[in-house]
Amino acid sequence: LYALYETPGSALAPAENELALFEQQTAPLTAERLLIPFESDREAARQKAAELFAHLNTAADPSAAFDALLAETGGALLEEADWTPSLQDAAAALEPGQFSGIIETENGFVILRRLPADRDALREAYFDSLLQGAADASEIRVTSAYETLRPAAFWTALKQASG
Repeated sequence: LYALYETPGSALAPAENELALFEQQTAPLTAERLLIPFESDREAARQKAAELFAHLNTAADPSAAFDALLAETGGALLEEADWTPSLQDAAAALEPGQFSGIIETENGFVILRRLPADRDALREAYFDSLLQGAADASEIRVTSAYETLRPAAFWTALKQASG
């Protein structure tokens, strides 16, 4: 089934608008973050976050500047455990490639860059949702012939026919 789903033009291949709608409905957020920890001086961390934010906003290539700051500060992709409601809200408000403002969290100040959705993972998740929907909508019915089925006799006949 998945091979047909992946074959363009097949009856099971999703239309691009179906994937876009699924992406909107499921909102799989991916983002990278620059974290400026509070450590012992909250005001110094706030100042450092403001400097980094100003640097991003004045850079000729903000994306390259963000990449450099990621390497410099040890920033990283947000893991599932890192997502707080405020970070989710901030990331959801961004378009892929956009940066957030400075967000204060319990660990420090954060600047996010939203990443585009992983198209392969999105396609797989959509396929899984289609299968789950079909399973949920399925109905199993038996006829009176089911009541007369003798599994042992069927198995014996099957073994004799193949042997």
